[in-house]
Amino acid sequence: ANYEELTRGQRDLLESEERYRNIVEDQTEFICRFFPDGRLSFVNGAYCRYFGLDPAACIGKPHTVRIPPGDRESVNRHLAAFSPDHPVATIEHRILMPNGEVRWQRWSDRAVFNKNGKVTEYQSVGRDTTGQHGVIEQLKRTNTELSAAYEQLAATEEELRANYEE
Repeated sequence: ANYEELTRGQRDLLESEERYRNIVEDQTEFICRFFPDGRLSFVNGAYCRYFGLDPAACIGKPHTVRIPPGDRESVNRHLAAFSPDHPVATIEHRILMPNGEVRWQRWSDRAVFNKNGKVTEYQSVGRDTTGQHGVIEQLKRTNTELSAAYEQLAATEEELRANYEE
């Protein structure tokens, strides 16, 4: 009976691992884990497709994400701010793709700590938010154009009133 239970337990564990692996791999969000020195310890398929990486070749190596100079300081502050009392935080920043295109990403990061309170690894889940930023920029441009048109209309109305009163 113990042997059958052990076999069933092992089978259940393997099935559970397979379900977990399928969930992580089927995500559209980018998922990665990395050490404080930047070496990747895990990447999912979405992460590899987005960055054009070979999963087998990138594990254990640093993925040097190119971040524009204006965003580097906030990313460094973000990573340095984790503590055992505050292990989770979110950040949104720009990234430079290999082809030079600037894209926006939002990352939810969790720091993993050892018993001495030192970060041993980060787990990150991210998504591309470039489309949202495009809509925001378009709304800002439209608002500016509407404000200018309103000012022009108000000036024209004022001119018409002045002419009418004359």
